Amino acid sequence: MTRRQQWRAGLGAAGIALGLAGMALEWRPLVWAALVVLGAAVLLRLADRPSTRSVTPADR
Repeated sequence: MTRRQQWRAGLGAAGIALGLAGMALEWRPLVWAALVVLGAAVLLRLADRPSTRSVTPADR
């Protein structure tokens, strides 16, 4: 497991934990913080993917 995968897994777990705690405590700022953390995990995931742009007629 690479360091980036560890960061993604940690951010995902922290986001889920924050979201559940925020919902249980009915504290809306904690839920928003969870969304920010989960968004960071998703951005790290998307950064690993290769670019898949569509082929234009000029590229052919």
